[in-house]
Order: sequence, then structure tokens, then C-alpha cells
Amino acid sequence: MRAGAAEALGRLEEAAATKIVLDRLAETAYDPNARGISLEDEAFAALAQLVPQYRPARDAQPLNAASPDPRRAGGQWTQWLMGDDSASASESLPPLPDGFPVLKLRKARLRNIKAFADSTEINFTAAANDRPRPWTLLLGDNAAGKSTFLRCVAMAAHGTGVANELEPRAADYLRSGAERGFIEAEFALQPYADATAGETGTFAVGLEAFRPMSKEDLTLGTPNAADRLSLLRNRANLNFGLVCGYGAQRGLSDEPEALVREGGKVALDRMASLFNTHAPLIDPDVLGKMLSGDLSNFRNAPTRLSEKIRQELLKRVHALLPGVGGYSADDPSRIMLYDTRVAFRSLSDGYSALLALAGHLLHHILAITKWQQDPEKVFGLVLLDEVDLHLHPEWQRRLLPDLTRAFPNLQFIGTTHSAVLAGAAPSDALIVLRRDADGLQVLRDLPSVKGWRVDQVLTSVLFDLSSARDQETEQLTQQYARLINERARN
Repeated sequence: MRAGAAEALGRLEEAAATKIVLDRLAETAYDPNARGISLEDEAFAALAQLVPQYRPARDAQPLNAASPDPRRAGGQWTQWLMGDDSASASESLPPLPDGFPVLKLRKARLRNIKAFADSTEINFTAAANDRPRPWTLLLGDNAAGKSTFLRCVAMAAHGTGVANELEPRAADYLRSGAERGFIEAEFALQPYADATAGETGTFAVGLEAFRPMSKEDLTLGTPNAADRLSLLRNRANLNFGLVCGYGAQRGLSDEPEALVREGGKVALDRMASLFNTHAPLIDPDVLGKMLSGDLSNFRNAPTRLSEKIRQELLKRVHALLPGVGGYSADDPSRIMLYDTRVAFRSLSDGYSALLALAGHLLHHILAITKWQQDPEKVFGLVLLDEVDLHLHPEWQRRLLPDLTRAFPNLQFIGTTHSAVLAGAAPSDALIVLRRDADGLQVLRDLPSVKGWRVDQVLTSVLFDLSSARDQETEQLTQQYARLINERARN
């Protein structure tokens, strides 16, 4: 037995083999990058000899086979996340199809977090069926907290461990003058594709400076699943709960690390762009190879995609990029754009941003199902800052429907300054963050602007502009109105 195994067993004996230590040891056995005691393969085998309940866990935990009773399986996941201590995670979490259970956001609340004194409870479910809406758009001035909100949801969706890796500067999130700040979220836990509302569980996560909130401070539900969710996220071979996040500066990357990821958790790569504006999404050459079916640049992937899945990939890329024509596997880093073959690296910012988003998202959608599932059938949550980034208004008009058709089972939560996008969204899918004399207000239950002209949307409660005209013309118009009123009085 190597030194790492002996050291781990020694520590195990010193800790008197308490349940929490066993859980932590098992966690690190799955993922050598997890923080805490480092175990090697021999140590895991020796641990399994001492603690029989952990013996089957290494083989059982990859969730690559459907449970014989998915309804019961989903309930067991929910019960465990909500604090059922009757069994260890390895025993109580039955296998589900890859990518499941799915996390989708139902509610969120921020208190003393940056601009938010108290957002109060914000709902992300549809009024008609109380299920998570496919789209929610956050509107508001610059520095109103839209990006902060997305990042807080991302951290809540991963639990304490990944939250602190995504954002190591917890103190920066505290509202000025506050000593404590709270991030809360309630998630739906969907066990399989056709699960009914009654078969979908819920669980709550609460973070205080990215540590678990105390029970007394929780308002969206108890118990707090933050630590248990973190434990599951730290296990490198658990393919569940897809969450991807994208910041306001995204595009194709020429960074060498974009070719092959070195170490780290997959969850960090899925969210890196939302927290780091310089984080690479995907290298254009790697993207071209993926679209041609070549997966040689991806870890834990087969050599090639099946032709059926490859065609589904191309179908979604073409649907999202107007003017894109044929694609040749013989020239994988170029695409036909308005009858001209253009290299990915030479695309405009708008095309580059959306192609990078599509490529990165398709990569993780496929990876979570071991590169075998049609992207249309994958479920998850996508957080998208500045949805309209670099896009012409004509493209903005079609973006929400195009993304929904391409990925019908994803929940999108985005931010925008675009009146075109706001006018295309259902009224219950819009949330406005607005600063006034009393601080930051969260406006919900907004009137519908469906079918309104852009100038009408801009002067509505959604954007609250006094006029859609330029400032000079507005001032001349006001001056003219004053002169007319003075003449009338005289």
C-alpha cells in the first residue's frame, strides 16, 4: 500500500470513524481534486474493507442506468438532500439516467447582497402550472444587480464547496455597511424526463458568505441542502443537475487551455465565463472538430460522435445563426455564411459570441449524457448575462424563440437592456430591478407589452424612459411645449 493510503487510514482511526469523516473520505475518494484528505485507489479499497456500506459506492454512483422505479428514486434524492440521515449517500441515492436529476430554479431571495437590501421572494415558475418557466429576463439600469443575481443563483445551485471556488471573495458580496448577507434559492428536482409535477421534488439552499445559512435565517424552506449538494457536486463522476453560466464578454477563444481542460471540476468550466470575463469558452478548432464528429480534444469522451448526434448538433447551430449554410467536415473550422466560406476566427462579434455560446453549451449538454443523447432531450438551467450581446435588433427578435426551439428542455434566466427582447417575452417572464430614493426595488406582475412598438416599450414601466427621442430633440420639444403654453396663458 502506498503512503497516501496509509496516511488516510491513520487519519480515519484518529477520527474514530465518525459518520461525517467517513462521508468526507468517500467524497475525496471519488474526486482527487476535492478539498480535504487525499485518497489513492488503494486507500479507497482499504476503506471499503473497514466500512462495508462504502464498498459498492464506487461502482454504483455513476448514474448511467435508469432506476427500475424512477418515481421512488427521485423521492430518495429529494429526501437525502433535505436531510434524511437514515443512510449514507452511497446507499440512499439510486441511479438515474445521465443528466438527472435536473435542477431548475423556482424561487430566489437575496438579503444584504451588494445592491440588494432585500429582494424579497422572486418567483421563477409559471402561473398556469407552477413549474419553472422556460425563460425569465431581468431588466434594469447598469449596476442594478442583474449580474450579481445570476452569480448568486449559480453559487446556490452548486452548494458551498463549488461556490467558494467560483467566487473566493465572499466579503465583496456584502452590502455596504452590512455584517451578514444571505443567498437563498429553492430548486425543483426532476428525476426523469416525463416526471409530473407531483413526481418533481423541491429543496432549498441557503448561503451566508458562501457557508450554509443557519436554520433560523432560512425563509424559503428548511432544512438547508447547501452542504449535501456540495458533497454531490464534489464527486467527479456524478453527471446530474446541468447548470451553465455565461458572462457579458463571451466569444471564441484562442487560449491554449481551451483546447484541453487541465484538472479542476467540470462544474467550474460550466460556470467560469459568468464569474471571469476572460475565461475561454471554446477554441474554434476544437469546436470545428466537434461539429465534424471528432472528440479527440475532450476528456472522457468517445473517439467520435455518432452521425445521428452530429447531425443534431449541426441542426441547432444552423437554427441559431441566421445566414449560415452548408458545413463541410473536410474543412471543420469554416462555415458557409451568406454564400461565402468564413473561418470561425474571422466571424463578426455577434456570430462569434453566439457560436461560442452554442458550442460550449452543446459540449456540456452532450458530455453530461456521455455524448449519446440528442441535445433536444437534455434538461438543465442556463444563466445568460446580456442575452442580446452584439446582436442586431432583427436577430434579437428571433433569439428567444430560436433558443427555445433548439433547447426546449432548458430553463434560461438572462439579463438584457434590449426593448426588442423585452417586447418579445411574455409579461410573467419579466422582472425589473429599479433604483429609487428608497434603494433597489424588484418589480413583478408587470403589464403585458406584447405587440407594442419599441418606442412604446422604452417608455413603459419596463424601461421608464421619459421619451424614446434623442436628448436634443426631446429638449426642443419640451421648449416648444412651454412656448405654446405661455402663448395660451397670454
